[in-house]
Amino acid sequence: SKAKGRWNVVLGDARLKLERSKETYDVLLMDAYSSDAVPIHLVTVEAIQTYMRRLRPGGVVAIHISNRYMDLWPIFAAAAKELGLAERRRFDMNLDEALFPYKNASNWLVLAKNEADLRELALDPNWSEDKVPAGFAPWTDEKSSILTVLKGSPWNPVSPR
Repeated sequence: SKAKGRWNVVLGDARLKLERSKETYDVLLMDAYSSDAVPIHLVTVEAIQTYMRRLRPGGVVAIHISNRYMDLWPIFAAAAKELGLAERRRFDMNLDEALFPYKNASNWLVLAKNEADLRELALDPNWSEDKVPAGFAPWTDEKSSILTVLKGSPWNPVSPR
C-alpha cells in the first residue's frame, strides 16, 4: 500500500494474462522457478516472445532462476540467442549474515530487447552474458526436455556429473 508509482497484481497464469493484455511494462519480474516443478510453458521461446511484446521501450524482464534441481539458465540463454535478445545472469553468493541477515544465495537472469536496455548491468562484472552450451536448443511449446537441465543428468551439458 505504500509503494510509489502505479502497480497492479494480476492473479492467474502469467503467460495467458500477458497474452490477453494490452498493458506494457518497464519491468516484468518473474519468480516461478524455485520449487521442484518448473512451469515449462513459461520458459519457451514463444513465452519469452510474449514477455518482450509487453515491454515498453527500454524495459527488461528480470527472472529469478534459483533452483535446487535444475540449471535453468541455458534455456533462457538459448532463447535469447535465437530471438536476438540481450541477456545477463548473476549468481549472488554474498551471504554475509552480518551485512545481509536472512539472505539466501540466488540466481537471476535479465532479458532485454538490446544491449542498451541493460544499462548498468551490461557493464557490471557481476552480471555475465551466458554462452549457450554446444548442442543446447531453446525450448519451444512443441519441444522441451527436462533431462537437459536436471543437475547431474548425463544430458545436461553444464552440470557436473
